[in-house]
Amino acid sequence: MKARESRDEERLKEERLTREEAHQLFEETAAVIRTLMDLREILERKEHKTDLGKEAVKKKMGDVKRWNAFVDEMEGKR
Repeated sequence: MKARESRDEERLKEERLTREEAHQLFEETAAVIRTLMDLREILERKEHKTDLGKEAVKKKMGDVKRWNAFVDEMEGKR
């Protein structure tokens, strides 16, 4: 993969592109960049959902602890 990248870079540096080839290269590059940005956004949303899930679990655990403390307190008053 690296060898191919290097070959392509050298080709772009040394050869002249036609207007059509340059436009096609631009379009392909733009498509790759858009795809990478979409993937980054998906990963960020996934991380956000994971964080929200962790917060929900923490909240539920806090609720359970409070209820247990309340029940223990009520049992102690009997």
